[in-house]
Amino acid sequence: MSIFDVIIIGGRVAGSAAAIELSKRGHKVLVLDQSPPTKDVISTHFVNPRGLSYLSELGVLDTLASDTPLFRHFDVAVDDIKLGGSLDVSTLDRRLRKTHPERSITLEERYACIRRTLLDGTMQAKAISHGAEIRLGVTLKDVLSFSGDHAVLMVSEGGKDYTVKGRF
Repeated sequence: MSIFDVIIIGGRVAGSAAAIELSKRGHKVLVLDQSPPTKDVISTHFVNPRGLSYLSELGVLDTLASDTPLFRHFDVAVDDIKLGGSLDVSTLDRRLRKTHPERSITLEERYACIRRTLLDGTMQAKAISHGAEIRLGVTLKDVLSFSGDHAVLMVSEGGKDYTVKGRF
């Protein structure tokens, strides 16, 4: 049975971000996701400046920006309804500082529409570079045991069942 400090169920943006941060701190991390590596999903794809700031802090924004246009102004038109705008940088920066007074995070002054396959793949690659193990196409079948300090999970991958253990 494989034993990990942390097992994360779901390897897309949130799961990969958690894996990056925990792996950077030296934890042995396993990420399980039922989707195959190349599966795209319908998503808003719209990332605001604060979201880009977090992606920058995680160390993935430069990679994403090499394949994704970043912009400061946008226009949206649906039938006769037109919306447009640009950044109010001072308000966004003030909100970011209020949310994270303890962190020195730089506000990105741009927006982006990032394809999910690019975003997920880039985040997962960064987590792997910090030591996380990511298994795609894996289904959680059962929680065999759960206590205050560990969980044992039954998972299925490629038609084979096996167990993994995580400590908290």
